Amino acid sequence: MELRHKTSSKINRMEIFRFLWWIPLTIIISVWSVWLCILFLVLVIQILLSGKREKKAMKGILDFFQYEWQWTLYTLWLDDTRPEWNPFVFLDKK
Repeated sequence: MELRHKTSSKINRMEIFRFLWWIPLTIIISVWSVWLCILFLVLVIQILLSGKREKKAMKGILDFFQYEWQWTLYTLWLDDTRPEWNPFVFLDKK
């Protein structure tokens, strides 16, 4: 997984409230995480039974983790680029 980040030495004063984004985002990411845990369990059972991986589903799980990581970097002031609210737009820009 590639960890990308971009920071600058100066910060806009409004950016100080960045951590407030974390409140609604935590709810959204938690719901998605439950869905992905169920999907992951289904994939593990599929791997055990058939011996094959579903590459498209595994890529979706990895993309979600990258999206979640970008938001974590942004809200904890480790990255200055705010990801898109829509994860599909975020993934298309990669």
